[in-house]
Amino acid sequence: EALKMLLRMCPVWASLLFFFAVPAQMSATLIEQGMAMDNRVGTCVVPPASISTFDIVSVLVWVPIYDAVLVPLARRVTDQDRGFTQLQRIGVGLALSAAAMAYAASVETRRLASASSMSIMWLAPCYFVLGAAEVFTSIGMLEFFYDQSPESMKSLGVALAQLAVAGGNYLNSGLLGAVA
Repeated sequence: EALKMLLRMCPVWASLLFFFAVPAQMSATLIEQGMAMDNRVGTCVVPPASISTFDIVSVLVWVPIYDAVLVPLARRVTDQDRGFTQLQRIGVGLALSAAAMAYAASVETRRLASASSMSIMWLAPCYFVLGAAEVFTSIGMLEFFYDQSPESMKSLGVALAQLAVAGGNYLNSGLLGAVA
């Protein structure tokens, strides 16, 4: 019976592989994209790899907003203790990660079509949205795998969550290898 419960979590786990391929993509392709952009911001020169700092700053900004604003507001609307269900949190994170990738693609399209060089700061909103996606997805994922696991397998459920992170990185490596 416990194994059946774990197997029912597989579709959610599989969707998380695609989510975690996005942050891995961001740390690879967006840095390359930033290398082709104008990295001067005023008198400063921004190294392309440092633009990912916006992701960390975004997480630092979104966690308190999530806890202090979004969850209490959602509690009033949904009458649920946690505000959002775990699957709703994961779904919001997946949607936001897709939006971040779509934005990065549109920036690249504009950059290629533009006669002049675009500023690397055009990538900052992409990282900001990805940080919000990570907050929603990571919280929802950990709660989901812990709550849905059988009592005797709670640690295995949390390990499955971390396995999704690793699997997403491997999926990203495969995608980069296929493209290369």
